[in-house]
Amino acid sequence: MSTLRSIICRSRTLLLIAIVLSLNACDSSEPEDAVSQTPTIDPRFATAESLIEYYNTIDRTSTEYLSQTIDLYYVETPLQDKIYRYFHDAVIRAEFLNELKDHFGESLDRYNWEEVLGEPMPTNIEERPPPTKWPPATITEHSGDRAIVVQKDPYQGAAKMRLAKVGTRWWISGYTWEYEQLKDVSEETLDEVLDHNAKQLSAQQQLRPRLRAGTFKTPKAYYDELYRLMGEPPPHASR
Repeated sequence: MSTLRSIICRSRTLLLIAIVLSLNACDSSEPEDAVSQTPTIDPRFATAESLIEYYNTIDRTSTEYLSQTIDLYYVETPLQDKIYRYFHDAVIRAEFLNELKDHFGESLDRYNWEEVLGEPMPTNIEERPPPTKWPPATITEHSGDRAIVVQKDPYQGAAKMRLAKVGTRWWISGYTWEYEQLKDVSEETLDEVLDHNAKQLSAQQQLRPRLRAGTFKTPKAYYDELYRLMGEPPPHASR
């Protein structure tokens, strides 16, 4: 009986030692200062006010305005995802256009005016001078995780932006596009534009090495080949 009692006691002791060792192993697997920490948020986007303060530092007269702001937007609906793709394509197309301007110079502007609009380019184009500075955007409404911002322009007009807090970060909501900037554009039209842009960007990418090699001597030669690759007639072909 004493032998049986001795075996049982030894088993209990071994079990207790195993439990203690396993607990120590769990404790040692985490750093001593392991605490639940909130992810670090870029202070520019921590509040609605700081987001707009940062937005107001971006030069709205710059050709890079769109590329500098597109990633401040948060897509909330499938339609907004299409609008994001539209603006993302616009950033890439602007890069191609800048390359074309560097290559062809002023003749590119004349070609686009005369071929697309179908009339001679005026020698003196009367238009309002481009603004040198935009008034700062200001928050006019703030409720919980949403805010409304008014952006005035130099010509006394105004446009709304909508902000949204997602998690711990503030964004410009995609509803700015859907409810404000592109509210009159149908999804069907947007689909057609996205399809056209996709074909154009693909063709431009194919033509880039030939453009840089000096293959195209005039804008017309370039655009004729561009639209041939796209499988569409160039704009001037319809006249």
